Amino acid sequence: MRSLILILFCIPSLCLAELRLSSIFGDHMVLQQQRPIPVWGWSEAGAEVTGSLGEETQRAVANAEGRWQMSFAARKAGGEPLELHLRSGETELRFRDILMGEVWICSGQSNMDWAINRSGFQEETLADADQPELRLYRVARQIAHEADLLGRGRWQLSTPKSAAGFSAVGWNFGRELLRQSQVPVGLIHVAWGGTYIEAWTPMASLQEHEFMLPRIEQYDQDQKQPLADEETLEELQQQLKELKFLQDPGNRGFFFGWSQPEKDDSSWQTQKLPEPLEKLFGKMDGAVWYRKRVAVPQDWEGEELLLELGAIDDFDISYVNGVEVGRTGKETEQYYAHPRVYSVPAELVKAGEDLLIAVRVFDHFGEGGFQGGEEAMQLRRKSDAAGAISLLGDWKAKVELRQLELHSAPLVRRLQPGPNRPAVLYKGMIAHLVPFPLQGAIWYQGESNSGRPQEYHELFPGMIQSWRDLWQDPELEFYYVQLANFRELQTKPSEGGWALIREAQQAALKLPGTAEAVILDVGDAEDIHPQDKRTPGLRLARHALAQVYGMDLPHQHPRFSKMVKQEDGSVLLSFRGSYGELKSRDGEELTGFALRAEEQPWVWAQVELLPPDQIRLRHPQGLPVQDVRYAWANNPIGNVVNRIGYPMAPFRTDAPEPAQR
Repeated sequence: MRSLILILFCIPSLCLAELRLSSIFGDHMVLQQQRPIPVWGWSEAGAEVTGSLGEETQRAVANAEGRWQMSFAARKAGGEPLELHLRSGETELRFRDILMGEVWICSGQSNMDWAINRSGFQEETLADADQPELRLYRVARQIAHEADLLGRGRWQLSTPKSAAGFSAVGWNFGRELLRQSQVPVGLIHVAWGGTYIEAWTPMASLQEHEFMLPRIEQYDQDQKQPLADEETLEELQQQLKELKFLQDPGNRGFFFGWSQPEKDDSSWQTQKLPEPLEKLFGKMDGAVWYRKRVAVPQDWEGEELLLELGAIDDFDISYVNGVEVGRTGKETEQYYAHPRVYSVPAELVKAGEDLLIAVRVFDHFGEGGFQGGEEAMQLRRKSDAAGAISLLGDWKAKVELRQLELHSAPLVRRLQPGPNRPAVLYKGMIAHLVPFPLQGAIWYQGESNSGRPQEYHELFPGMIQSWRDLWQDPELEFYYVQLANFRELQTKPSEGGWALIREAQQAALKLPGTAEAVILDVGDAEDIHPQDKRTPGLRLARHALAQVYGMDLPHQHPRFSKMVKQEDGSVLLSFRGSYGELKSRDGEELTGFALRAEEQPWVWAQVELLPPDQIRLRHPQGLPVQDVRYAWANNPIGNVVNRIGYPMAPFRTDAPEPAQR
């Protein structure tokens, strides 16, 4: 959920005279084995700081800005718990019960943030949660415009109480590492639901992407906005405290008849959707109505339809021919990113009569309106997706309620920022962790960027590289979860949608030291947050155990390798990661493969498994196959798995640039 937070920041060298360290240092922490151990902090300029870790001692002197750093020698995992003792002048700090082991960051948005006590398997998970060699550090949520180098968080031993609110994916990952390696594990939970990848990325990296420059410029302009005088500032802060979000005063447009098909909207403005309402009406919060007439095919008469509108920021009430067919409000988790799919009653669908679709959008904070991608807006039969009618393009639009956007005013954005501004979560939640040594990071994010897959192709590997640069570790491991299956089960041979963001995620495998967990077998069609957080955690752990710790464990998903066209028009597909066998997950025929001949539509393929791990595809009409797609949908029907039951990663042979390593 979006949070309203007013944060005051100070540079440690200006605010602190006594000895201070980043909050990542504390009792019960885990230090990364076999790496030099930096310890840093702030004191008075020129002050001498002495430190000891076990029997080793070091010395440092604070520079003109008050920062100091010392480094202890690398150590192996295991052994007796250590103490870190620091002294500067009369100030003394002592941290106890420190273990040498493996340290991993667990980061991303809500599916990484999802706690054990909200997930499946919670009873048996918490029953196993007393693990004294599994240590947990949760970073408090905060937004920053200047890097917060102190941070907020503390280390805890894993117990049923401390684990209950910890990342379920992260905990299952760490528990499996501990079980298999018998080496202490430290997990750093640093996640925030509904957040964009650009919020977690340092500004220098974002500036390398041309499409980010206008957003960065707007952000910079907001930060240059002068603060008001004290009296005005206090009054404004009180208003924000009381108002928080613009409140909806009521649906006046309904009483004006704006949902009814007979209403004349010829004088309304026209807007091409999907796009933010501000694109037409300028910066505002409030309510805007959208209307579109759709001709119904003759053979749709009397059939139940599905109205798919994509994500709408923030709330909506949707009507067909004056009848409300659905609404999404603040009771829905991440309502501003939740795809709208509403049923249209069969009795409204009559041959030869248009349907009038009317949508009331209420935006109570920041940018609002239609946020879905090109394939997110359509009207179709519930029984069959064939012949779906696109709802992209011109809609009639009219403002019901306009409030000049208090929350988008530069001063307010400065005082009360959202978590999706460029680099603000890196500054607020990541910066204080650098250069605390790590083995790697696990990542589960992408839902909030799913409407911008082409940008994600650049932003995701850019963020990975930026974190490696920050830690000065080009081999920092980075493993991530591909988005799960979500929304209605695939019915058309090629539907796109989240397949595009999965392709962008998969493209990061070109970087060394990366791995991806495919979870197309554990998603929930009706919930963007699958209850099964154990499976992604365990799959990420197997990647680490095999690739970092050298264990002989099968850990790869089957992935497309090459396609060879045959003389009879069929194609022969080869794959990596099969471990000597491809099969169907459910024992049925292999499904999920679509193909097309040149200048022909996509159709379902005729599939033949050639044991042990090749697949032949034929066009149902015997035409020469040009391109192939597999699992190309939000919730694909593909059922191919390898010998260990891991699902095949989605792919297409017609990608602009193949997203394969």
